[in-house]
Formats: sequence, C-alpha cells, structure tokens
Amino acid sequence: MPLNNFFKTLISKLCAVFLKLFTGRSDNPPESDLWDLSLDNRQMLCFTKCLSSIRILKHGADSLYMFDLGDLSTVLWKLAVPSVLTVLYVCCLPEGMSEKELAWELVQNGIRFHTLQHCDTLDSAPEEKLTATMVPMRLSGHIFNKGDHEFYEKQCQLLFFL
Repeated sequence: MPLNNFFKTLISKLCAVFLKLFTGRSDNPPESDLWDLSLDNRQMLCFTKCLSSIRILKHGADSLYMFDLGDLSTVLWKLAVPSVLTVLYVCCLPEGMSEKELAWELVQNGIRFHTLQHCDTLDSAPEEKLTATMVPMRLSGHIFNKGDHEFYEKQCQLLFFL
C-alpha cells in the first residue's frame, strides 16, 4: 500500500487522534486503558513479569533482548529478540505462555527471534551425522558432476528427516 493511501485508512485516523491526545495538543489526555505505559492502566506494561525478565546482550553496535524467566523457564534455551518493538509485542502476549508458545507465536507471525543456550547443556551430534553433513570444499574451477548431485540428494534426505 503506498504511504499516501495509508493516511486515508481508519487505522491512520485512529493513530492520529491518539497521538494528538498523547502529545497534549488536546484538552483531554488519552484514556489510561488506551496505552499500557499509563500509570493508571489496569494492565500496565511495566509491572509484567515478562518485561522484568529482559536481559540486554550487546555485541558491538548490535543488541539482543533475552527473556530470562529463571525458575519459571520450561526449556534449556532462552528466547531472544533483536528489537525493542518485538520485546513490546512479546510483553503484550498473555503472561502464562511458555517459551515454546512464545516462539510459536513469533513464528506464526513471521517475527525474527533467536534461541540461546549454554554450550554445556548441548549434546554433541553423533559422529556419523557430522561426517554425513559436511559440505565438500569446492574451488573456483570446480565443475559440477554426478558425485555432487548424489551428495546433494543425500543432504536433502538428511534435512527431510531432521
């Protein structure tokens, strides 16, 4: 949808009304139930367990926002998201959701996320799986041959059964 068409939609008009109320350009402030950062909101975002469980992981200029549920965790891994917008989305989901349910929700909505796990809790892959999945090194002059095709088919079968 072109940007100029967006401003003709109902949602854009509702957003404009909300922002006008929020920025104080109106005599009436927005109702507290309209925004979850209001101190009077009955489901205020800042008191959710989800928001208090966030740990920020930095690597150079990049950040990941990891949800560390501590004793309430149901899996060995931690869910991490790359943006504050996704953090807010996850925090607005029902509080009783497990990490698996949260991950499924993100997958269903096409939202990027990561799973992080301590290396000492990971099992090593069986040796036969490691050798079967190793991709051969091909130099710039390599010509694709029957062996390459057979390897490709084997890789497809392995991926299919994962």
